[in-house]
Amino acid sequence: MNEDFYLGYVPRASRAAGRWLRNIVILLLCGAAAIALILVFGQNPFSAAVFEYGQIRAFSGVIREHPVAALDLDSGRTALLVAPGKHGAQFLVHGLHNREADLTGTRIQRDGMTMIEIAPGSVRAGGTHSEGAPPARAAGQVELRGEIVDSKCYLGVMNPGEGKVHRDCAVRCISGGIPPALAATDSGGVRRPILITGPQGKAINRELLQYVGEPVAVQGRLFRVRDGFLIETTVSAVRRLE
Repeated sequence: MNEDFYLGYVPRASRAAGRWLRNIVILLLCGAAAIALILVFGQNPFSAAVFEYGQIRAFSGVIREHPVAALDLDSGRTALLVAPGKHGAQFLVHGLHNREADLTGTRIQRDGMTMIEIAPGSVRAGGTHSEGAPPARAAGQVELRGEIVDSKCYLGVMNPGEGKVHRDCAVRCISGGIPPALAATDSGGVRRPILITGPQGKAINRELLQYVGEPVAVQGRLFRVRDGFLIETTVSAVRRLE
């Protein structure tokens, strides 16, 4: 009988069959480890985003309701404002446009753009009305390409806060009033969020839901607004890219 021929009921396999099986097992383990390393190092690195979960800070400045809820900080910078969860901050700052205020909240930050998740009940408006916000500087009519995201997750609450895997979450956030943004790559190759509104700064959240998480081209008027950019557009000026 050929000793290399192994029968399942035989207590011990032949040496040749044992060596063959051992080599196959080692080869499979090495292959699995190699595939795991390729998957890990082949992924895009996470962005340098910050979400200071559980760290409540105090902030002071002037509240702006338009075109999106924001706080012009005493430091000279501007922070977007949102509520906890998947909600915008419009209802927390309604009627406080151009009012000086103190509030507490959690800082969210990415690529030099700051957002504050307001702690409910913490907004304390003073009696002083500030001057109007600096006027937005028009940069002209443009067509930008990128992906429509919800600004809160994209700036750091979720990482990554973009792509098809994040689409359902982004749809819920934008539906809840969080400002939509176009994650677009500028001429220097840097990916930046550009806030999206309708004409005259009106909200255009629900109209954009069908395009969230997909490559799109957006035509509209680009503005420089304090620390960032904003594009005014209409849903008819948004198209999917092939």
